[in-house]
Amino acid sequence: MADEPPERTSPETPPLLETGPAERALSSALKMVFTALRVVMIIVLVALVFSNTRFLQQNQRAVILRFGKAIGPGGGRAYGPGLVFAWPEPIDEIIVVDAGRVQVLEIDDFMYRDEWRERPSVKNDTPLDPVRDGYTLTSDANIIHTAWRIEYRISDVVKYALSIENPEALIRRALAAVVVRTSADFGVEEALWGAGLRMRGLVRQRLQDRLDQADSGIEIVAARTAIRLEPLQTTEAFERLEKAGLESSQMRQKADGYRKGRLADAAGDAGIELADTLAALADAEEKPEADLDEAEIERLRGEVTILLDRAAGRVASTLNEAKKYRTRVREDAAGLAAVFEELDEKYRENPRVFIRQVYYNAMARIIGQAGSKFVVYPRDREWWILLEPRKPKPKQEAPSGGEQRGTSPSAGS
Repeated sequence: MADEPPERTSPETPPLLETGPAERALSSALKMVFTALRVVMIIVLVALVFSNTRFLQQNQRAVILRFGKAIGPGGGRAYGPGLVFAWPEPIDEIIVVDAGRVQVLEIDDFMYRDEWRERPSVKNDTPLDPVRDGYTLTSDANIIHTAWRIEYRISDVVKYALSIENPEALIRRALAAVVVRTSADFGVEEALWGAGLRMRGLVRQRLQDRLDQADSGIEIVAARTAIRLEPLQTTEAFERLEKAGLESSQMRQKADGYRKGRLADAAGDAGIELADTLAALADAEEKPEADLDEAEIERLRGEVTILLDRAAGRVASTLNEAKKYRTRVREDAAGLAAVFEELDEKYRENPRVFIRQVYYNAMARIIGQAGSKFVVYPRDREWWILLEPRKPKPKQEAPSGGEQRGTSPSAGS
């Protein structure tokens, strides 16, 4: 038994070491640290996973770009209100858009310098500075100043998110080009007073066209001119022009009222329409022969006839008198024609007797109306004139009060 070799320990099994309290405390601390690190890593991972999650309000929409491509319900549409989850960047990028509210942008790039707005007394002696003062040119080579209030909203969230980074800068640039072009379509009087509504409509439409060409997804709700002014140096002249325009407008209104009143007196309710139709008929009839429209002329004449039948006032009275006169003339002509036919028949029977009878009748009428009659006839080459004055009718004198019936004035003398 003494010759047996000693027992070998396995190389895989390390020898057991005796551990003291310090080693045990260090081991416990390391375990706690690693456990804490695991918890922290899990928390950081969870926070990283949900770092790109958003909660959208009622008026907000969101577009998620995954590696630059829009994803979402229905093939890339925007997400609506509520909780929206997206992977953290750079996997996903979430763009939140305020799409339900009308936004307002004030633009005064076409106004004069700021200090002039506070001190307009400089208007007569300080020239415009093209660098500091904004303005646009009208079609008649005048200058106007305008300030604009643009109201817009985001109508296509996906287009807006993919194309637009600074909407205000885009709208400002597009508006500058549109206002310059539109101002050149109007004269200064139209731009300042006459065609303001049409000018605003053109600016809105052209601005919308430019934004649509840029795929901006922005809808222009309204384009209003907050201020429209002439250059301050010409304010007095424009004030006189505006005053003259107002006076002209008042005179035109007064003249139009007078015209309507006269037409109403002349033809009643149909007077204005009758006057307009007559003017249109005159224009149609005065066209060159090559441009005459016979069908249109006949139509207008028919309308005039209808309106004349509806007419009242002096026109109706004149028409009635004309109709009566026409009837009377026709009746007189018919009577004369009947007499002529009767006389013609008698003349054809015996012309000489007819002529002598007519002559004697005429002479009888003439002599019967004469106050004095002269009969002239020759006698031995001398002319004798016999006068037969008209005998006056005896006057009947009333008996005087002092005379008695049956006694003569000379009685008792």
